[in-house]
Amino acid sequence: MQSSLKTRSGTTATELAVVLPLLVLVTLACSDFARVIQYRQLVANAARTGAHRGAMQQCTDYTRSDWEQQVRQTVVDELQHLEQFDASATVIAVESTEDLSGKQHAAVEVELPFDTMIAWPGLPSRVLLNHRAEFQHFR
Repeated sequence: MQSSLKTRSGTTATELAVVLPLLVLVTLACSDFARVIQYRQLVANAARTGAHRGAMQQCTDYTRSDWEQQVRQTVVDELQHLEQFDASATVIAVESTEDLSGKQHAAVEVELPFDTMIAWPGLPSRVLLNHRAEFQHFR
């Protein structure tokens, strides 16, 4: 009976030694994947919030620089709570366009670099997340 218990505990330890690294690897991969999705959603939300702010205010050639600065600041305010957020590495493009029917549109494109927790073999450790949002000006 003693040898049977030793054999079973040895088998259990061997199974744990084989399965545990694989389980940790899958957990870390799921965590990194979830972080990419979370950051992507936050970038999309920041672009939409910036475009909405731009669509709420009219701009002229005289007020364009202030308008663009306010829209950029809105995007930065949305992203500043991210742990990896670096305003200097984030690209925020703001534009105001007019369609064929004469309606004004505010568009914001945000590009944020994302670094994974682990350098996965065969995959890039830095991913550029971007999103473009466009709203028609409200009148």
